[in-house]
Amino acid sequence: MGVVQTSDTELSLYLQTHYMLPDYHLRRYSLRLDGFASVNAPFSGGEMLTKPMQFSGEKLTLNLSTSSAGSIRVEIQDEAGGPLKGYSLEDSDVVFGDEIAQVVTWKKRRTFLPWPGKRFGSAS
Repeated sequence: MGVVQTSDTELSLYLQTHYMLPDYHLRRYSLRLDGFASVNAPFSGGEMLTKPMQFSGEKLTLNLSTSSAGSIRVEIQDEAGGPLKGYSLEDSDVVFGDEIAQVVTWKKRRTFLPWPGKRFGSAS
C-alpha cells in the first residue's frame, strides 16, 4: 500500500503481516509529516554541520526534540567556517523541548536580516 498522507500533519504506512498464515493482519504506523530524519547525540554532546545554504527568510526555525537533559545551540558560519559576529555558539540562546518550528535566537534576537541572499555554513 505504501505511504498515505492521512492529515495535514501525519503520514501513515500500512503494512501486511502474517500474510502466509490464516490470520492475515493489516497494520498502520503513523509519523509526523516532517519526521523522516533525525540527528542524535550522546549525553556528552555532539555537533552537526550542514552544507552551505542560502538563507532568504527573517528567522531560522528547527524541528527538534531534546531529552529532558538535552539542549541545542546554533552557530551560523560563513563559507570559510568562521562564526558570523553575533551568531556564534556563545551568542546562541539555548533551545530545548519538542517543537516542529522552534525559532532560534541569539541573545534574544529572533531576526536574521543582515545578510539576505548570502550563502552560509551552519553548525549546531
